[in-house]
Amino acid sequence: MAETMRRGRRPQTARPGERMSLGLKVTPEIKNKLDTAAKANGRTQSQEAEARIEQTFRGVDYLEQAMDLAYGPRLAVLLILIGRAMNEIGRHAPFPTNWMDQAYLFDEAVAAVVEALAAFRPDGSGLPSAILAPMVIRKLLAAIKNPDEVRELKEWAAPLHAKLGEAAGRLRIEQWVQITEESPGKFTVREGNQ
Repeated sequence: MAETMRRGRRPQTARPGERMSLGLKVTPEIKNKLDTAAKANGRTQSQEAEARIEQTFRGVDYLEQAMDLAYGPRLAVLLILIGRAMNEIGRHAPFPTNWMDQAYLFDEAVAAVVEALAAFRPDGSGLPSAILAPMVIRKLLAAIKNPDEVRELKEWAAPLHAKLGEAAGRLRIEQWVQITEESPGKFTVREGNQ
């Protein structure tokens, strides 16, 4: 017989300045870690749990601030939107999963990115460069796939390569070309193929 979930009390809205009780169950390992941390920090178990929960909410603000600093507020909003859409696609799949593990969900994520970019597109028209966009993205992808391949991006790419693990080796990258003007009229051409 299937076990039914027991409903708890209805959540009560807290008023400013009021302390509220919070009931939760944790594993023995978490309880022991919480007790150890509380003792080390001179807090009660409740104070330690509250401090740790509060810290998780602060982390969201830190991420947004860091993205604003790194990319500017408009691009940060676009990246947050794209990330959220991709995660939501995986959650709303018939069998919730990571969108990167299923081809059909991956295609849904691509469609979401295209729609997000279209929503941010400025008025006017123009054709993308046949050289600039592929040169930039393919070089970045090549660096992530093999950080030693693109030495000037190694410091940036190595941690990203490590995060991807085995998936880094599966990146599909077209031929890329980098043209650099060494001095007026003297160019260096560098090619890569992954």
